[in-house]
Amino acid sequence: MIKGLKSEKEHLNLSLEESQKMKDQYKKKGDEMLKKYNGCFDELSLILQDKVGIDQIKKDRDERINALRDEFDYLNTKHDDLMKNYS
Repeated sequence: MIKGLKSEKEHLNLSLEESQKMKDQYKKKGDEMLKKYNGCFDELSLILQDKVGIDQIKKDRDERINALRDEFDYLNTKHDDLMKNYS
């Protein structure tokens, strides 16, 4: 009977060691995945910040272009009027 209990104890100890190794591997893998996830999240945050900056630059550029077009149209109209009046 003692032999059987010792054998069972040895079996349980081996099972425990395997379980602990698996737990450690799982934790290590989980930490690696978390590190990758955080790296991707940080990269995405930088990309989104750059996109916001680019969108603002594009908006400012479009506003300047529209203002210059309006000014150009106004000057062309004024030029055409002056040409009609002084021809």
